Amino acid sequence: MMKRMAFVDTDGKAAIDPQALQSGEAALRLKRFEDFWEHLLNRQKQIPAELEALRAENKAKTYRFRELMTEEMTDKMALDMLALFDMKE
Repeated sequence: MMKRMAFVDTDGKAAIDPQALQSGEAALRLKRFEDFWEHLLNRQKQIPAELEALRAENKAKTYRFRELMTEEMTDKMALDMLALFDMKE
């Protein structure tokens, strides 16, 4: 299980573990998360063009086409789940 660095303090406000802040661990984790999110958003823009190119080549029944469709749905599901936690673009 992932070690939590963020918590709710006694005033009900979000806070970050001071040790994680000082060591840079919190910033590194945030950077990794932002990279992941950016990757999902970029792929959501790129995949439709790749699918259309395969359709134009009459390759809509290929393994690659199905793989891209699955990636598109999986990425969309991840973004939808993030939205459940008010994590939106």
